[in-house]
Amino acid sequence: FISKQDQLMEEELKQQLDQKEKRIVELLLENTSLNETVAAQKAEISQLKEKISQLEETLNEMNEDKVARENLESEEEDSKKESEEEPKPPTKIEKVVIGLYRGIIKMWDVEKNAGEELHTAKGTVFDMILLSNNYYVAGTDEGNIFAFEMGPNKSVIEIEGAHSSGRAIFGITEIDKFLIASSSMDFTAKVWLLNERKELAHIKLTTEATAICAMKDRRILIGGKTRNIFIWNWESGELDGELEHKGVLQIVSTPTGNFVSAGENMIKIWKEKGLEQLKSIQVSLDEFSFLRPVRAFPNGEIAVFLNDFSIRLYQNEELEEHKTLEKGHENRIYDAMRLSDSEVGSVAMDGKFLIWDTNECKIARQINESSNAHTILPLQVSSFGFIPKTEKAAQIAMGVPEAQLVAQIDLEKVIFGTIKGDVMLCDSNQNFKCVKFFRSSMNDPIYHTIKLKNGYYVSCSHEGNLFAFTENSEESIQIIKAHSGPIYKVTEINDFIIASVSEDKNVKVWNIKEKKLLASYICNFEPMTICSLRDGTIAIGGKQTKIKVWDYQEDIVKRELNHKDVTHMIRLSSESAELVSVGASGLKVWMPPSLACVSQVKLSFHVWPQIKPVLELPTGQIAISLRNHTIRVYNDKTFKQYYVLKGHAHKIYQMAWVGPGRLISTSFDKDTKMILWNITAQSQILKQTNVFIPSVLTAQIIQCLLNYQS
Repeated sequence: FISKQDQLMEEELKQQLDQKEKRIVELLLENTSLNETVAAQKAEISQLKEKISQLEETLNEMNEDKVARENLESEEEDSKKESEEEPKPPTKIEKVVIGLYRGIIKMWDVEKNAGEELHTAKGTVFDMILLSNNYYVAGTDEGNIFAFEMGPNKSVIEIEGAHSSGRAIFGITEIDKFLIASSSMDFTAKVWLLNERKELAHIKLTTEATAICAMKDRRILIGGKTRNIFIWNWESGELDGELEHKGVLQIVSTPTGNFVSAGENMIKIWKEKGLEQLKSIQVSLDEFSFLRPVRAFPNGEIAVFLNDFSIRLYQNEELEEHKTLEKGHENRIYDAMRLSDSEVGSVAMDGKFLIWDTNECKIARQINESSNAHTILPLQVSSFGFIPKTEKAAQIAMGVPEAQLVAQIDLEKVIFGTIKGDVMLCDSNQNFKCVKFFRSSMNDPIYHTIKLKNGYYVSCSHEGNLFAFTENSEESIQIIKAHSGPIYKVTEINDFIIASVSEDKNVKVWNIKEKKLLASYICNFEPMTICSLRDGTIAIGGKQTKIKVWDYQEDIVKRELNHKDVTHMIRLSSESAELVSVGASGLKVWMPPSLACVSQVKLSFHVWPQIKPVLELPTGQIAISLRNHTIRVYNDKTFKQYYVLKGHAHKIYQMAWVGPGRLISTSFDKDTKMILWNITAQSQILKQTNVFIPSVLTAQIIQCLLNYQS
C-alpha cells in the first residue's frame, strides 16, 4: 500500500530526474557545438598560418628579386662607368654592303673604289640591318624580306609577301639572333623567326607603321605616321602604352641602350629604363614616310639628315654640341655610317655615295658606285655554313668557320658540332686537324653534348633529336626523334640512360642504346636545365619559381626547391655532391640528401638556357660569369671571393679549366672572343683571340677544354 503522499513524492522525484536528464542533454549539445566551434577556429588558424607562410615566401622572393635588380643596376652602372672611362674610337671600315634601287645589293671596297654585285632582292631595298649573327636582312618596297650571309656558304633566306603585296616595309629590327620584327605601309608590324620563315606575332594599327625598334626586354617600339609611339609586348599580344611623339619616321637605339625618335621636325631621346623622355630638340626634317632621318653611330654620335639635304652630327645624346657637314647632296639623304674616327659615308636619292672628312666638315671624295643606294652597312663575313670532311686543319687561332666546340674527349682531342648538325673530331696537337668526321644527317644545329662514362657522346639538337656516337666508329650513331621542340640540355643517369629537357615542356628519360623511352614528365612550365642526382632522381629547373626533384622510376615529384627562373644546374664532384643552381635571384647550393639550401649568393646572371655561368674548378673553387661581363672565382664552400677577371665586353657563354691556374672563357658579339687566364697571377690575361665559332640560333657556344698554348 502506497500512500498518496508517497505518490506525490515519487512524481516530484521523477520530474526532477527528467529536468536533470534534459539539462545533461543540453550540456552535451552545448559541448558538441563548442567542440565544433573550436575545430572550425583551429582550421581557420591553420589556413591563416598557411596564408602567412605563402605571403612570407612571396615577400622573400620579392626581396630576392629586389636585391638581384639592385645588384644588376649597380653592375650595369659600374660597366657604364668603365665604358665611359675608356671610349673606343671607331674601327676603320674599308668595305661596305649597300642596298640599291630595284633590289640590287653590292659589296663595295671604299678604299679601292671597286666592288661586286652580291644579290638581287625582289623590290627596292628600303631598309637593311646587320644581325648579331652576321646575317644581313633587307625589307623591300614590295613587302618582301630578303636575308643573306657573307660566309662561304652564302645562304639566302627569302620571305615573299611578308607584308601585303605592293606595300613597302619601312623598318626591320633585331630582337635576338634570327628573331626579327618588321613594320610596313600596310598598317601592320610583325615578328618573324627568320631561319624558319615563320610569323610568330603581328599587330594591326590604325596608321602606317613607319618605324620600329626592339628593346632589350624584347618589347617593340612602333612609330606611326599619324599616331604616337606604341609599346608592343608581342609575346603577350598587348600594348603596354604609348610615348608622346607623333609622325615618327625612325626609332634607333644608341650605344648606351637609350632610344632616339625622329619625326614632325622633332628629335627626342628616351631613357631605356622607364622610357622617360630625356631630351627634345626641334630640327627641320624631311617628312617623306620612307626616309630614315636619324642614325646612332657606335662612338655615341647622333647623325640627323635635314630637309636641306645636309647632315648634322651631334656629339652625344645631350644634343647640344654639333657640327654640320657642308652641303654635298642634291636630294634626300637615305643613310649614313661612320667609316672611321674622321670619316662618314652617306648615300642619297641623287645617286651620290659621298665620303666626308668630319674634322673639316667637307667632302673628302665621291665613290663611283651608288645607283641610288638606299642603305649602307659595314661588311661582316659570317662564319656559318658547312665544313666538308677534309684533311685541312681547323685552326682555332685563325678561326674555325661554321663550327662550335661542344665537348671534350681529352686535353688533346676536342669535338666540334657544326651548324648543320654534323660533328668533327679534331686533334689539338696537330693544329686542330680534323681526324674524324661524323655525319648525323640531321641538318640542324647542335645544342648540347655530354660524354657518358662508357665513352659514348650524346648530342641534342634544335629539331628535338638525340644522337649518340663514339670516336671509334661512324656506324655507332644512334638517332632518336626525342622531342617536338628544341632540346636544351641532357644529363647522364647511368650507362646508356639519359634524361632530356625541351621547349615542348617535356622531360624524358631514354635508353639511348635501345632507342627506348623509359619515362616522361610533362611540366607546367618551360624546363631549361636538368641535372641527375646521386640517388637516381632528376632535378628540373626552368621558367617558374621552384626546382622540381622528380623520381622517374616512381613517377612522382619528391621535392620542390624554392629558386626562381633556374637556367643552369651542376652537381659538384665532391663527396657530398651538392647541387648548384643558377637563376634570376642568384646562386644557391643545396645539400643532399634533404637538399636543404646551405649557401646563397646574390649575383646577377644572364638568364639564358644557352649560357653556362658556373664552372667547378679542381682547386676547390667555383668560377662564375656575371651579367657585367666579368668572372669571379669563389671558394666552393665559404663563397669567399678570390679573383675578379675583366676582359670580356659581351655575354660570357662558357668557361673551361685547362690546367693548373689556367682558365679559358668565351664571349660572343660579331665573333667569338676567347681569353686564356692565369688566375693565380693576379688574374693575368695570357692570350686572347677572336675566332669564328657562331652562337647562331640557340646553339651552345663552346665547351673548350683545350690544351691551349700561350
